[in-house]
Amino acid sequence: MINLFANPPLYPFLGEKFQHTKIPAFLGKETSFPSPEKNVESNLLNYYLLDAASILPVEALNITDEDDFILDVCAAPGGKTLAIAQHVYLARKQKNSDASTVSLTCNEPSPDRNKRLYNVTKSYIGKGLNVTVSRYDATNINSFIGGSFDKILVDAPCSSDRHLIQKGEPIAKSCSKTVKKQRQLLLNALEWLRPGGRLVYATCSLNPRENDEVVGYVLKKYKESVKVVRPNMPFGEKTNFGWLMLPDKCEGFGPLYFATIVKDE
Repeated sequence: MINLFANPPLYPFLGEKFQHTKIPAFLGKETSFPSPEKNVESNLLNYYLLDAASILPVEALNITDEDDFILDVCAAPGGKTLAIAQHVYLARKQKNSDASTVSLTCNEPSPDRNKRLYNVTKSYIGKGLNVTVSRYDATNINSFIGGSFDKILVDAPCSSDRHLIQKGEPIAKSCSKTVKKQRQLLLNALEWLRPGGRLVYATCSLNPRENDEVVGYVLKKYKESVKVVRPNMPFGEKTNFGWLMLPDKCEGFGPLYFATIVKDE
């Protein structure tokens, strides 16, 4: 994923362009990419490596030039935060407005992961966007003010099937505590979302209990005040409420699940 804030050249080593997102991103094996470099003028790194599937939940947020307050609830290590920042940059540039007027809050309660998140934002965004790195427990409803945010991403902690698959380790069977936390995160985030705002809930889990069942639980709680919006994705498969991308069916991307929820005006 190219960092637009660094204004880097598109190096010839960059491979095939990823066609399914507005922000500039290129496909290739991780070993084919040299280490990111700093732009001399901006002192910001020129690109960030991540799974291509991770960009799509941010695409589903549908960030526009009218979004002034954006929240990434579980932001570390920072890849999706950077993807949000690139969308803000493009949206504001198209309207000849200043991205620094947008407030992007990225939250991570773990001290070590929060430090890493902070370093990522400073290395890639700098002063080009108004970024706040917070360290709240997002299961606490009082962490943020209700109705404050235009767009919210909840990339929820999960059983991390993606990482287990990559390491060749068995997938966890029990996830009751995780599901309880996921439900609370999503319920709280909908309270922090303004009327008419859009929220994306995402995990890298294959377990329906952590995906559709969490979304279904929250939809029952909110009843008619929220609705699911289904994106048109070039790959992956529909679920009851969201979209699931599996590596064997998505060019090696994923696994990743996400669902998009809009709050009524």
